[in-house]
Amino acid sequence: MESTLIHLCNGFIKEEYFSLLDTVSRIDDRLLLVSLWSLTGGIALIALAFYFRARSVLLVAIVASLGFWVLQGSLTVQQAQYEPRMRQIEGTCYETARGPAITWGLAAADELNDAPNRSIADMPFSSRVAQTTSIVSPYLPVEIGPLGTAMADEAMALPHLLQIALALLGLLFMRRAKQPEPAPAPVVNVTNTPAPVTERPAPAKDTSAAPQGKPQAA
Repeated sequence: MESTLIHLCNGFIKEEYFSLLDTVSRIDDRLLLVSLWSLTGGIALIALAFYFRARSVLLVAIVASLGFWVLQGSLTVQQAQYEPRMRQIEGTCYETARGPAITWGLAAADELNDAPNRSIADMPFSSRVAQTTSIVSPYLPVEIGPLGTAMADEAMALPHLLQIALALLGLLFMRRAKQPEPAPAPVVNVTNTPAPVTERPAPAKDTSAAPQGKPQAA
């Protein structure tokens, strides 16, 4: 009876492990899709902004890049929440079968080669939210949490930072290249209106009338 329960539990644990692995793989696909949308949309918006000389489009590109950046960080944190349970199952199987070891990742590859008999419980996490995977978080004066640490990962942050920097340079360039608008020309009335006719004064009549008739002889 006990062996049957152990066999049944092993089957449940196996199904759970591959279910967790499938969930992690689906989140990887979503991360790839978000990255492609971010790069395609950001570059397209920046190109349109330079073509139409529209600074507002560059602002939209910056906001969109920040939104995709936060979305990627959130998905990464969500993915990392499944790793402790996977490592627990792997640790149980490691003592007898030396595997599976999917969550070891590249972070533990060197240590695994140096000490193949080392317990999985002592191996470091391969999660991308680990503090050791970020080149930014160790130099920050405050704790930025899992989301901030995931967003500070260089593989995730670099494409978004490049897009934001390019958009900011475009804003600066368009601001300097903007010429002052010329003053509007005065409006001249060019309608064909007839000139007013001025009447000339009539010549004055001569009041000295000439004598009528012939003069009488003396």
